[in-house]
Amino acid sequence: MQAYPGDALAVIEEFEPFGDYFIENGQIIATKVSIVNKDKSLKQIYIRGLVSKYVKVGDTILGQVEYVQRPFAHVIIFKVNDEKLHGDLRAMIYINPNFKVVPFNEGAIIRARVIAITAGHLLLDIQDDNMGVLEAWCPYCGGPVVKKGKNMLRCLRCGKSLYMKLAPDFYSTSSKYNRSKIF
Repeated sequence: MQAYPGDALAVIEEFEPFGDYFIENGQIIATKVSIVNKDKSLKQIYIRGLVSKYVKVGDTILGQVEYVQRPFAHVIIFKVNDEKLHGDLRAMIYINPNFKVVPFNEGAIIRARVIAITAGHLLLDIQDDNMGVLEAWCPYCGGPVVKKGKNMLRCLRCGKSLYMKLAPDFYSTSSKYNRSKIF
């Protein structure tokens, strides 16, 4: 099970806690984004933080757009402030319904900033100049794309032009770029 800062995990009478937690009004509360394991036979709960500090507003993340379901895109996070995660962390990006084109596609690797943590959900934004898509593929044919302009791409396979909010260090999926710089 995954927990976010402030999530109530159990009551102190039920489990003996270990890890990143605090007690408030008899509740065991997570202090970090964590993986939680409950051992009911030993009556113990283990709360292991995914990152060595809190994920907070202003942090920079690297992740992959899992799916887009307007008005939100759902993102799987790989890194927070260049620190690799050892578990699954998810977030959302709000997409203005008035925008005709989504500024990224499913499967795109993005750099974003945490702008809010609301009800345990991380909300992201890519509006800053150094945020945006780092790597993408054609949503029509899955082919490699190359940068055509500031925020324009062209598919090398089907020739379609695409608009995406590109990061300054976007690289073409057809190049021999060293992906270890991201991952």
